[in-house]
Amino acid sequence: MQAVNNPVSCCRSCRYYQVEGRRGGLCHQLNVPVQANWKACPLASPSFANSWKNHPDGAKMPEKVENVR
Repeated sequence: MQAVNNPVSCCRSCRYYQVEGRRGGLCHQLNVPVQANWKACPLASPSFANSWKNHPDGAKMPEKVENVR
């Protein structure tokens, strides 16, 4: 099993977390209610990061771009 190297330690530091009143928030990645202090899941992404650069299965830029007409 591969170890997860995730810099996000809790839900409130994740880009998918949105505050919902005083009781917690909502995870827009999983579409479920969460508490801000919960340990972040493996899908968490830092608030100010490009998600495709940080996710191991994210998009990869092509080596060479050709003009297609």
